[in-house]
This record gives sequence, structure tokens and C-alpha cells, in this order.
Amino acid sequence: MLDKQRRSVFLDAKYPKRVAKEVSFYVDELAKSAEFGLTLERRVLTWLQNIDDDLRERLGRAGLVSADKNVSIGELVELYMEAESPSMKRETISGKRVRFRQSERRLDFTQRASRLDVVDVVRFKARLDADFSEATRAGILKAMARVYSWGESLGYVSGNPFSGSERFVFQ
Repeated sequence: MLDKQRRSVFLDAKYPKRVAKEVSFYVDELAKSAEFGLTLERRVLTWLQNIDDDLRERLGRAGLVSADKNVSIGELVELYMEAESPSMKRETISGKRVRFRQSERRLDFTQRASRLDVVDVVRFKARLDADFSEATRAGILKAMARVYSWGESLGYVSGNPFSGSERFVFQ
């Protein structure tokens, strides 16, 4: 029960009975954690990291997890550029590519995009402080904030850790 409502995850025939039983166990664990505000056990977190997008989406619809798509920061940047490039001028595209290369040298682009949090952004900003002027730093943060905003609107991530990052620029 979560919010006085039983949560169900419907699995179709593509999931064998053994897998359905395993999913049932973890659904119960997720529901208990959400209902009582408990921290998830390591084995539940490990299981969540390894589930496929279909199952994550089903758990998300049941309100048990964020339905984030499992993409890295680098993949999110590439998806953004692929989708948005047709509407950009050539100079804008090359400028964004430069900012993303500068970001990649200071931020682990292999990390799952949904795992990036505000603390990571503050550390990233500190690395930028050491290497760039305020204007360049602001441009990089703005470009990354735009990627996360775009990703959030399409369900790639559930939040934008860069939102409000402008307040870090001049501190």
C-alpha cells in the first residue's frame, strides 16, 4: 500500500514466471520503502540498476520509481544535439559542441544522467572556476542546464540538477 492504494505492476507473457516472482519481491520492497520512508537495501538498488527500460517504465507508472531512461550524460548530450541541431545555426552548433567538450573534460560523461545531483554540479562548477572566465563558465552551465531541461521534458531524467546553477556562477 502506498498512499492508501495498492500498487500493481502488470507483466505480460514476455516475463517468465521466475522473473515475475522476483519482480513481485522487489515491488514489495519498493512499496515498503516508499510507504515507511525507509532507505532501499543495496540488493534492491543493484536490482534497479540492472532492470530494462520496459520494467523501469512499468515501475514508474505504478509510482514506485522514477521512470528515467537509462542514458549516460554523454548520450543525453548527443540525443539533445541530434534533436535540436536541425533548428540551430551552424555557429550555434559548433559553439555548443565546444561547451560540451569543455564539460566532458570536467564531468564524467559515462555517468548515468539521472544520477547527477546538485552536489555534482557544484563540484563541476568548481572545476570550471579553475579554468575559465565567468562568461565562459556561465555559457557552459547554461548549455548543460538546457540539455537537462530538454531531457526532463522527454522523460530521460526526472529533475534538472543544473536548474538554478546560474546562482553559482558569480559566487
